[in-house]
Amino acid sequence: MSSDAILQFSDSSKYTITGEIVSFSKDYFLKKRVVLFCHLVEREGRVPVRVQGLILLNIYDKKKGNFQYGDFVQFTSAIKPIRNFSNPNGYDYEKQMKFAGISGSAYANAGKIRVIPHPMDVRIKIMRGLEQLRNRFLNFTMDKMENKQAGAILAALVTGKKEAISLKLKDLFSKAGTSHLLAISGLHLSIVAMGFYFIFYYLLTWFPLLLMTGVAKKTAGILTLIPLLFYGIFSGFSPSTQRAFIMTSIFMIAFLSERENNPLNTLALAAVVILIIDSCALFSISFQLSFGALLSIIIGFSLIRIRGWTPKAYVMGFILMPALVTFFAGVGTFPL
Repeated sequence: MSSDAILQFSDSSKYTITGEIVSFSKDYFLKKRVVLFCHLVEREGRVPVRVQGLILLNIYDKKKGNFQYGDFVQFTSAIKPIRNFSNPNGYDYEKQMKFAGISGSAYANAGKIRVIPHPMDVRIKIMRGLEQLRNRFLNFTMDKMENKQAGAILAALVTGKKEAISLKLKDLFSKAGTSHLLAISGLHLSIVAMGFYFIFYYLLTWFPLLLMTGVAKKTAGILTLIPLLFYGIFSGFSPSTQRAFIMTSIFMIAFLSERENNPLNTLALAAVVILIIDSCALFSISFQLSFGALLSIIIGFSLIRIRGWTPKAYVMGFILMPALVTFFAGVGTFPL
């Protein structure tokens, strides 16, 4: 164990911890959780020790504090190592946190956490502004819609924030095999992409030269990637969103180069790019669910086309398509 590893302080003793919040907060029923990059650990009566390591900071009595991305905070808490749940052969939470670089967890009441003033760079300002927009949309949706659960689902589909969805409703989605609909992925990005593509294409048709030379469609495709990227960032850019954006970008590149693209090749390239950026994503449950579901959907529809089972009538295809997507996604994610 290195001398600056935060895990060496997980001895049940209480320390004064100073660190920087490096994630957006996640709201739970009784607490708020953020990821903290620790800088200093001090035990009463001893010299502060410089450390480097990530821990989960669980903040209780959350209404008393407004802690944001980039805040330097100081509080007193014991550091507990990450442990698995007691379910045999269950989800390996400890391994997941290890791959994420998170060594332990700490707990503190919001009223006892001190925010240390410090200059903010442009990156922090952008991230804070983005989070404020997401929270405003969530609050606006919950305030304006009479059906609060419908508002929570809408907010989750737009911002990726699923904290407002009740556990009962999440369980119903899980039992129905439609949990993948709540994760922003190819379905959502394709809807956004189609909408912006037709808007840009319509605007470009006002220029006859672009229309006659066939450049209008290609230009619309390039312009579509810009709002698509902003939507991906706005929604949190989860692995499923990353995969969908990369696949959409590859599809657009193939479209612009006028070359036929293979869905399996596109999916494989998206996986390679994501793993180059973050090799630990391979062990993430969201990565596995996302790629497992899409791989199953691609193979399933390929078999349907090979067997000649594709519905002839448009209405029949329109009805069967969502059901088949849900079925194949369920088959692909069932082992997980």
